[in-house]
Amino acid sequence: MIALTSIEDHVSSRRAMVADLLARSAKYQDEEVRQQQELRLARVLGILESMEVVFQGIRKNSNLSDAGKLEQFRQLAKEILGSLAWFFKDTVTADEAYVRAHGAILAVPAMPQGRSELADLLRAQEVRAWMRTLPRASVAFLFIKAVQNGDAEMIRAIRTAPGAALLDDNLIERIVKENTEEERLTRLASLDVLRNELRDLSSMLKSWLEGYKEITIVTPAITPAPNAMVTR
Repeated sequence: MIALTSIEDHVSSRRAMVADLLARSAKYQDEEVRQQQELRLARVLGILESMEVVFQGIRKNSNLSDAGKLEQFRQLAKEILGSLAWFFKDTVTADEAYVRAHGAILAVPAMPQGRSELADLLRAQEVRAWMRTLPRASVAFLFIKAVQNGDAEMIRAIRTAPGAALLDDNLIERIVKENTEEERLTRLASLDVLRNELRDLSSMLKSWLEGYKEITIVTPAITPAPNAMVTR
């Protein structure tokens, strides 16, 4: 059970939370990601500010009982959920954007032009047979140079090795990222921050608004006036 004043506090605190995220948007180093998030948060903030105004009107309506006020607020929460559908969809889209950007950076380069699949396979086998005779540190060095020089043949030989890996995935990812353009890494980092922020905010807003389906209102008890003292 919950008091109507507590519901108003909840609306206010959620609005303040979104306003705080908007004020701290400078954490996005990628300008495009930052601008899009500022527009997104500003739109959510506007929706919550409107919700707060409407709720205050419901709470102050003397023609409604507490049960009537609760029913109107439930309907309001349902409408706000609907008006945030685009935001919940953006949360999924942000996850997909991060996965695409991450995958693009770590993608195995295409087979050299003019080479058949059989020739590519045989050449990769030769390279790998030689590399398996080398210390792991030497293989790592060769991979670093291949990434820096854009040597697709060497990269493919290492990255597509069947059986025991020539280098573990974590080392490969670190080497690739260390040799990736700063702009691409900045965007990837911003997309990672974005997807986590949207996921957390989306989950909070959805669970909060859907939770009002189950609440009941408690009306503060009126303390009876003390009995007048009887004077003898």
